[in-house]
Amino acid sequence: MDASSKHLKELLKFAIRHQTDDKYVADGTPPQLDEERKQFLESVLKSMAVDVTGELIKALHILDDPATTTEDKIEALDVIRDYIDNIDFANNFVKIGGTRVLIDCLKDDNDMLKINAINVLAELSQNNPFCQQHFLDVKVMELLVAYLKDSNDQVVASTLYALSSIMQNYEPATSEFAKGEGMPNVLHCLGNKCSRVFVKACFLISSISSQFPLIRDQFVCCNAFQNLSKNLESMGDFDVKSEALLLAMSTLTESQFFKCNANDKKEILDTLNSSLKNFKGLPQCEEMEMYTQKIIDKLQ
Repeated sequence: MDASSKHLKELLKFAIRHQTDDKYVADGTPPQLDEERKQFLESVLKSMAVDVTGELIKALHILDDPATTTEDKIEALDVIRDYIDNIDFANNFVKIGGTRVLIDCLKDDNDMLKINAINVLAELSQNNPFCQQHFLDVKVMELLVAYLKDSNDQVVASTLYALSSIMQNYEPATSEFAKGEGMPNVLHCLGNKCSRVFVKACFLISSISSQFPLIRDQFVCCNAFQNLSKNLESMGDFDVKSEALLLAMSTLTESQFFKCNANDKKEILDTLNSSLKNFKGLPQCEEMEMYTQKIIDKLQ
């Protein structure tokens, strides 16, 4: 089956699956598309109208040409990002040799080009075991872990995003991450003053710790909870940074090795109890309240 036929079949399946929507049947009004349906249709329709593999090859030629300007290279990476949300095209990108060119961009001295390349790598890896394993095979993990100490906060933030994507639901990647400087470098990010970096570091810790108990235990043994608690302060309303912090801390308390020394425990409990009182009655703080209560229960 060629690509066009395959996508036409996908479109037909989509139409059959949603043709019995109650609202549509009741009054003839087409149902509103949610974001997932909308993205699916846009992807399929785009794929039917365009030779995607041909577009990817063109973009790679632009990236591989020494005469290409940085601006044009960034545009070429944007073209690639337009298509790789489809897992088939993500895999095709690797199969046509896109990795070598992408790694060249990852190593470029221009930070904007590097950041865009890291984001492409992240999106190639999302829930895609084929690409996740491929990037392990070509030693991308080592490069990304080193970038966690880059002087450019946006490079660091994008790198945390890429590492989270490579490790998401993929145990071999977490094992590779734990072997080297991955954990120490992520903990280093917790001292970064950039909120975006801090939030993504917390998300990485909570995400892979919740999926892989062994990694959670290793984070705890590396004093991740203590490092996180250094950023704890009394909270009075919803805040993305605070929510990410509380989620990461509460996730680590599930470890069999979790413990907290008496001096730290008293200060942490005082801060959490103060925050808990402030969260009461605030609908936007329900999850923060839940995480806070969980940490308190584990500490008492």
